[in-house]
Amino acid sequence: MGLVLALAAGAATPVPALAQTKGKAPSRAPAKSPAPAKSPAPARSQSPTRSQPSGGGTDQQASLGYVPKAGYDPPPRSPGRLAPAQGALMGVHSADSASLPPNQQGVVKLEQAIGRTMDINNHYHGAFDDFARHGMSKLEQWDVQAGRIPLVGWGCTASDRVANGSLDAVIHATAQKMKAFGHEFFLRYCWEMDGDRRQGEIKGPQKFIAAWQRMYGIFKAEHADNVIWVWTPNAAGFKDGRRYTGGNPPAPYFYPGDNYVDWIAADGYNWGVSKRDQGDRWRQVLEIFDEFMVFARAHHKPIMIGEYGAQEQTQDPAAKPRWMRIAHDTFMKKPRTADCPWCGAYSDVAAVVYFDVNYGPHGDWRIMSSQASMEAYKEAALDPYFHQLQTVAWAPAANRNSPPSRASGPGEASGASDPSSPSDASSPSDPSSADSSGADSSGADPSGASGPPEASGPSGPSGPSGP
Repeated sequence: MGLVLALAAGAATPVPALAQTKGKAPSRAPAKSPAPAKSPAPARSQSPTRSQPSGGGTDQQASLGYVPKAGYDPPPRSPGRLAPAQGALMGVHSADSASLPPNQQGVVKLEQAIGRTMDINNHYHGAFDDFARHGMSKLEQWDVQAGRIPLVGWGCTASDRVANGSLDAVIHATAQKMKAFGHEFFLRYCWEMDGDRRQGEIKGPQKFIAAWQRMYGIFKAEHADNVIWVWTPNAAGFKDGRRYTGGNPPAPYFYPGDNYVDWIAADGYNWGVSKRDQGDRWRQVLEIFDEFMVFARAHHKPIMIGEYGAQEQTQDPAAKPRWMRIAHDTFMKKPRTADCPWCGAYSDVAAVVYFDVNYGPHGDWRIMSSQASMEAYKEAALDPYFHQLQTVAWAPAANRNSPPSRASGPGEASGASDPSSPSDASSPSDPSSADSSGADSSGADPSGASGPPEASGPSGPSGPSGP
């Protein structure tokens, strides 16, 4: 999971413009319009307000007062393949496994609980040659059969070997297998490439960009035009003074250029009050993705939130449901008020994908970590704003059936409340936790960029990253 650990709210030095980018460099202009003056109106039950007290050490007051550099007034969204003209696609990464039948997948259990089919389902493939050897996995096939767009993570490899042509045969074979899949889908190569745990393979921004551009060119030569390339660093990589990236270059340095990217995304998390001892505080979506939104808007591509989430707080059970409501208020086109200055600020985002996994000692990020958290997510999931798949030209959307039948309560539906359940038993970086096609089966630690070092492997998925 690419959890972004947000850094000091006020720090800001300009991110240099890169020669590889074709859009103009992001500006650090102040918000276009100030937040409305706070009114004494009482807190709303459905959408938390700035006046609500914090509890359990979550320090929510500081997070609610954040003023975004990206401003409160979103620009018109940029069009692109599978990008809705309004509203947003909604997806998840749940505890799925190719070794289980379709009706036992984590995403299906979630859908049964909330009463809808997700638009996007995220999977991770750690080994670079997985697709060349096996093609698309059963997980992606099942997604299409259910009417979900696969969001596929393709594991990193040595950038210099890609750039010098040593791996051309693997890339050509991968492009051919993906073309043969026959349906449009989202591809995230080497997601969170800016994190401190990838650099042994990535070998710096210049080699990464050369590798990405060569791969993209090979896919075009193979006419694998059903592949939609989603560039996905950490949201933390756009912030200044990052503490958990090992001194690596900021995310913008890894941008391959507008001619080689279809969507721009970032992974970001609220690590506040985490046992991962990152010394962070509670942060809202407005702050986590702020500088990323400045960059993304400058490049005129559809914008995706590739991973987002918050941990269940046992000492403050209202904190995560409140965070979810604020997050979705930020993404939805809602009128801004004194009690909801964040409402609609990121309504130009075209897709959001929640990290729906119990990450063991590093937090329970699941949507169904509690009844209250599930209900908070469900409110957004059932809102028409997040029902846009039928508005984009994707033929398998016709495979969607009536809403799934309701499952039992959160704990039973996910099967992850028991620490010994399969979804928490292993890390995807452990070969024993992946099926023969390389798709991760545990659902834990998917990002591999800046999550807990002890949980990641050199090329496999990892977990929530820093701010």
